[in-house]
Amino acid sequence: MTSRRDFLRTSTAATALLAGSPSLLLRSRASADLIIRNGTVFDGLGNPGKEMDVVIRAGKIASVVRRSTDKGDVEIDARGLAVSPGFIDIHSHGDGSMWEDPRVESQVAAGTSRGRGTV
Repeated sequence: MTSRRDFLRTSTAATALLAGSPSLLLRSRASADLIIRNGTVFDGLGNPGKEMDVVIRAGKIASVVRRSTDKGDVEIDARGLAVSPGFIDIHSHGDGSMWEDPRVESQVAAGTSRGRGTV
């Protein structure tokens, strides 16, 4: 028969073990692949920037919110940095230089299109 003292000692040890290792009880709480937190988000419409979080799931922007409660597999603190999610400059006059630089690195860096989708 187990004494009260043995029961308390065993249950206390088990409780301490589980409290120190929540991953044994809980599945991963990550609900996003990537979260860019606290960046100054510019929407591309000329509005002033706002400090917001950008949540990305499966390679797509899932939400842009003031403070996300989601947890990401990867989280980036963008405080003090400009973030401009989702818009790409598709107008470019860089196609004249494609003969000299077929990789069109300047267009890739600017996020412009080469006519076959965005780079």
